[in-house]
Amino acid sequence: DLIPHWMSSAAGTQFPSDALPSLRALEAQFPDAPPSELRRFACARRQAPKAAVQLYKDHLVWRQGDGKPEALAEALAATPQGIISGVTKQGVALDGTGVIFVELARYNSHTCPVSTCALAACCCFSEALRHQADGQVTLVIDVRAGSGWANPPPQSVLPLLREMKRVASTNYPETLRRILVYPVPRSLTLIVNLAKRILDPRTREKLLVISGSDCQKTVPAEGLLGYLSPNSFPSHCWSRHTNLIPPDMIADIGSQRTLGTTRLADECDDDGDDDDFFSADEDERGTQTFQLPGNSIGKASGVDNSERAKSENGMRLQDQQQGEDELDLLVGSEKSRLLWIPCRCFVRRCRR
Repeated sequence: DLIPHWMSSAAGTQFPSDALPSLRALEAQFPDAPPSELRRFACARRQAPKAAVQLYKDHLVWRQGDGKPEALAEALAATPQGIISGVTKQGVALDGTGVIFVELARYNSHTCPVSTCALAACCCFSEALRHQADGQVTLVIDVRAGSGWANPPPQSVLPLLREMKRVASTNYPETLRRILVYPVPRSLTLIVNLAKRILDPRTREKLLVISGSDCQKTVPAEGLLGYLSPNSFPSHCWSRHTNLIPPDMIADIGSQRTLGTTRLADECDDDGDDDDFFSADEDERGTQTFQLPGNSIGKASGVDNSERAKSENGMRLQDQQQGEDELDLLVGSEKSRLLWIPCRCFVRRCRR
């Protein structure tokens, strides 16, 4: 079949032919629905017209309940400032997609329910689609800790990420161009690669994890500048990106700028709690470079690197034990503890 020229994705490629049956079924069932919306749902359920129609029906029901525009706006207003910034708060990515910026360490599960924060994210997705109906967004997640922030451990953040994925994938399918997560410590490479295996292949290809330190003033600029410009970040976080944002831009907002009632962090966290999340190096094709736990996790495990045993054997044994302790910190239940038994054996083997 010839594909009409107007059926193109945000990336400039032709509308996929294997999604045409689903698109035609959606157009027949919902003739008055926005064409761009139907195209996204058709791509989400390719070669499955009935599933595409049902997915869109469920979306319309959601839109009459939790997903009503006013309900989404209320959720965003109830979410603490700075956790999530919609596309109007910063410029676009280098590929022209809108940017949704998240500072995950601001999230506090005790003051902001998972459902509220997930709906706030949906509000940002809706806002992005209003500005660019056929477009996609780049989701940027900064996982560094911040002075005076909640700085939650990974266990308390995972429920939020799961809920955001569930709601967004069923109501805003084919909206994400990519997900950038930074800067993550090299000590947790094994963990992030295991976590990525639970994702479906299409989502996994969109996830780019950029390694780096947890310094509160600098970021892995080389990894970020391939996708974002300085203007892709909201101004309230410029002081935490000093090696990426030009000094004159930072000076314009003033050194004493605050976001709501939360002061911006101005110094690196040299003695704070190292609540790191994941770590992996990969290019856009999904290739991965594994980096096992080593000296970089000394702070997280409470060990002073300067006092390590001087002998090479002693250093190896200490690094191995620290890596295993780091894994133990992330295990929250007896069931998941069993999962890490082979992981610890793998770490030991590689250390030898």
